Amino acid sequence: MHRSWKLEVLIIASAFNLATGRARAQSSDPVIPPADPSTTSSADPSPPTPTEATPEAAPITTTTTPATDRHTSRPRSVYDVRLSIDIPVIVAGATAGLLRTYLGNHIVEQRCPCNVDEINAFDRHVIGNHSDTAGQLSDITVGLALGVPPVLDLFIVGPNRVFAEDLIVATEAVMVSTLFQQVANFGFQRPRPRTYVGDPSDITTGEGYLSFVAGHVATTTAVLAAASFTIRKRYGEHVWPWIVTGLVAASVGTERMLGGYHFPSDVALGVLGLGVGLAVPWLHARHPEVQLAIAPTASGYELSLLGQF
Repeated sequence: MHRSWKLEVLIIASAFNLATGRARAQSSDPVIPPADPSTTSSADPSPPTPTEATPEAAPITTTTTPATDRHTSRPRSVYDVRLSIDIPVIVAGATAGLLRTYLGNHIVEQRCPCNVDEINAFDRHVIGNHSDTAGQLSDITVGLALGVPPVLDLFIVGPNRVFAEDLIVATEAVMVSTLFQQVANFGFQRPRPRTYVGDPSDITTGEGYLSFVAGHVATTTAVLAAASFTIRKRYGEHVWPWIVTGLVAASVGTERMLGGYHFPSDVALGVLGLGVGLAVPWLHARHPEVQLAIAPTASGYELSLLGQF
């Protein structure tokens, strides 16, 4: 559960004020000496008993995370980028993608014609799908998913260090997803639906045997999840970025199946790009320092863990 550290601090402060207020009230009570019987008249009214003052608790308020630095007007940095680590990871993912392009035909075993009966019942219904239009739409959708978020980020935050950090994190998420895709594609070497029906452009090329997992879906999910994480950290948006991510990923997966490029199970596992799109930004996020504090309360002392979770 996400809880603001400011809320925790104010709760502790409220308890502290209550305890110290009581202590002050007790220490400020006047000391009444015992009455002298010889000088005390029965008609003298007894001194009033002072009442214990109870200070009002401080109001508890919650605030949202500012999108800009409180000391300047610059957009708030949400990532800690280390180029000595990030650049090699990005290069490794890009290299894996290039090896697929240039060595795919030499590494992949082109074993079809294949028996359709070897396909499980869950996947078999996409055999025969062959929509080139759907395939082109999936390419366009992935291109937009890769291009639109950084363009909007550049327009909002401007060409500065914050934008560079966002771009590096998003690029690394895509490259890590690409690396995992290549491991799965070449490890399983599953023929595409088009390959099973003997499509000439697939049956004799390495690309025709790289169905598992769906790379378009994994890439789209990874980059949009990273963008959604950034929006959530900087602007506090929790809902609509993830709705967009889910709808676009579902669209790409549907287009790939209609085009005959992937089976449903390929698409389902391609959504694992969501894990990469969350893990990479989370590892770079600037997490508030978590502190262990002891604070007095009305009944004693309280041990509290202060921070944002």
